[in-house]
Amino acid sequence: MKALLLLFLWPWWACAQSSRELVAAVLIAEAGGEGTNGLSAVAEVIRRRVELGEPSPASVVKRKGQFSVLNGVSPRSLWQRTVPHPLYLEAWRLAGVLYERPDSLPRQTQDADHFCHKGARPYWSKGHRPSLTIGNHDFYRLRRSP
Repeated sequence: MKALLLLFLWPWWACAQSSRELVAAVLIAEAGGEGTNGLSAVAEVIRRRVELGEPSPASVVKRKGQFSVLNGVSPRSLWQRTVPHPLYLEAWRLAGVLYERPDSLPRQTQDADHFCHKGARPYWSKGHRPSLTIGNHDFYRLRRSP
């Protein structure tokens, strides 16, 4: 199955990645081990940040320092590393939902706009408690709607 997927995607292997492919790669890199619920939860955080004023899902994931999987890694390199993942097609579908029908995501994260590995305490979480935990990630709602 992986070989078929790679053959299907091969023509785009050396090309610059689309915004949708970049978002799918970030979803896999951040939550590929968490199954479809984890992928969807991270997609919801991206959706929430767009609701709070970011122009697009790609601008959310490209914002410096926001998604650690892109720290020191080119989008192309990240995509090449994640496209063979067994859940890549699901991540690609969710990335499409973020662009085409963002309101159809289930809102399981209670409008969280941040997440981190469970138990981690990044600088931005100071003074806040996670609103919920899904898999190995804690989710936070730090900002309210404008």
